[in-house]
Amino acid sequence: MQSTALKRFDPKQYYSIEYSYKYYTGPVGVKLTGNGIDLVTEFYTKKYGVKILTTNDVKEVLDFIKKLRRDVHGDLRQGFILSNDEHSIPIVYVREGRNEAIIYGDSLGLVPDDSNVKKLSQLGIRVLQIEDLRQMDLYSCHTDALVFLREFLGKNLNTGKYFIPSLINTILKLSYKHRPSGRSEQAFFIKSPPALLKLVQYEDFLQKHKAHPNIKIHHNIKRNRHLTLEKFLQKYAPELEDIKSISSYLRKKGIKLADIIEIQFYLKQLRYLGLPESLEQKFIKKSQAFLLQQPSLLSKKDKRPGLYDFAEKFLSQYCPQQPSNDTPAQIQHRT
Repeated sequence: MQSTALKRFDPKQYYSIEYSYKYYTGPVGVKLTGNGIDLVTEFYTKKYGVKILTTNDVKEVLDFIKKLRRDVHGDLRQGFILSNDEHSIPIVYVREGRNEAIIYGDSLGLVPDDSNVKKLSQLGIRVLQIEDLRQMDLYSCHTDALVFLREFLGKNLNTGKYFIPSLINTILKLSYKHRPSGRSEQAFFIKSPPALLKLVQYEDFLQKHKAHPNIKIHHNIKRNRHLTLEKFLQKYAPELEDIKSISSYLRKKGIKLADIIEIQFYLKQLRYLGLPESLEQKFIKKSQAFLLQQPSLLSKKDKRPGLYDFAEKFLSQYCPQQPSNDTPAQIQHRT
């Protein structure tokens, strides 16, 4: 009986460390690749019940929505990430009763002559385009898109309830504006609803919203815990001297997603090698704790060993040994 070694995680295939700020010379954050986005999507699908399709072609989004409208009955929510190597845009199609809408959430706000919105409007569905600029760095759009969709699509899997119920009515009610965009009869501009304020990097914009005491931010989305916007701003105050205008939430979230990517990378292999589903959460939690004990992902002094040895030990302890002639690369490919 032959034990199969795991394929080693290569961070460069899934994210890059960014040094993009103007004056600060050290590493500041993480930019996800398409492979990294895919692994986070898989993780969120399992944890939050989200449905997300990633594509670089808005036509594929259109065709997928047409198919949903034709073949799927009842209420539904489907997310899309319109993505290339440089930028990602989250899109949500939602149907609640007789109401339908497409929520278009480019982190760059309003882009002049946005052809994507015009194409989406051809479906005859109201397109709600969020007009506020959220992103101020050069790399967090991919993280923004994933968290955006987690907020709008995520469920408590124990209760089956969405984190944001009645999404269409909620987003219209809580948005400060809802006005025609002039780009199409079906397209409207809306302001950022509270669920998205955590993603805004422009701190001055967030400070203006502190005057609204009823605005609360999901802090622990799964446990439905909230922070007031003021407390949220205190927790994620800018930390690097030259970027005081940028909230640190997305930067920190990107670093956490890098951990999720590595965990998901090994979890897929363990599943293939026979890890019982009942032990998946054990692996995830122990992996998270193990990574927390390691040097920071952005550390310039200390090398981060990662999860390989830990995952190998977990494999030998919990997975039934199966005869296999597969190479590690074949195992990863088949997962």
